[in-house]
Amino acid sequence: MMMKMMSGFTKNRTCSAFRLLQHVLGRMFKLGLQPNTVTFYTLINGFSIGVNGLCKIGQTARAVRLLTTIEERGCAPDIVTYCTVIDSLCKDKLVTEALNLFSEMKGKGIQPDVVTYNSLLHALCNLGQWKEVITLWNEMLANNCKPDVVSYTILVDAACKQGKITEAYDIVEKVIQDGVQPNTVTYNVLMDGYCLQGKMDEARKVLNSVMVIRGCAPTVYSCNIMVNGFCKYKRVDEAMEIFCKMFQIGPFPNVVTYTTLINGMSQLGRLSVAEQLFEEMSAYGLVPGMITYSTLLH
Repeated sequence: MMMKMMSGFTKNRTCSAFRLLQHVLGRMFKLGLQPNTVTFYTLINGFSIGVNGLCKIGQTARAVRLLTTIEERGCAPDIVTYCTVIDSLCKDKLVTEALNLFSEMKGKGIQPDVVTYNSLLHALCNLGQWKEVITLWNEMLANNCKPDVVSYTILVDAACKQGKITEAYDIVEKVIQDGVQPNTVTYNVLMDGYCLQGKMDEARKVLNSVMVIRGCAPTVYSCNIMVNGFCKYKRVDEAMEIFCKMFQIGPFPNVVTYTTLINGMSQLGRLSVAEQLFEEMSAYGLVPGMITYSTLLH
């Protein structure tokens, strides 16, 4: 009930913000005032309590209409404004509309930046539209827009989800060759890809060797990927090794770490260990979630 109330409150707030912005723009136009690019971007950012909020309630198209209204009034939105709306359209899975706006932006002489390309690349990869991904990547290079670590990580993630782990590794190598430093997120994605393929030794090598050499400190999410992978393939003792190492050199385990291990131990009938882990997490001040309790009950 509380979540429904909060959802309704957020939706009402978002709609009210949009109506307020419409009112402000209407007043400006009636007074003969023309918003400049800075004014407009301030409005569209305010609107996003705005762009993001309206996307969540399925009204992203309002952002596009606001763009049109401003342009009709003689104000040219800049790349940041276009990018804000394109990204929101992509997140709302309105990729065709995002690509149309992207083409419109370029038609007006506004050069896309790497952030805009990344939004579209991510959306196209999620849809599995690889031909379009390659076309967009080549266009990006042709326009002298240098891919960043986010660009490459998007491709690594897409390759991993397609089960093309060799290609994913090759992309990481290409990143390094191009002088871009892979980050923790890149390596997390690669590790997860190895885990999905059951290649746990390769995944462990990324965690214990590659990331160390490259100066990327593993996060708790990095370790949780490995713990989950080992538990999934019933290699719980190796999951425990990762777990113990987290206490020695960090990062400290979180609720997800404990819940994953409790589930792994329970699945193999090692209930006393699962109960011990449950008691231990409470002793460390970690609050078990519904999934933790559900795991113990089953």
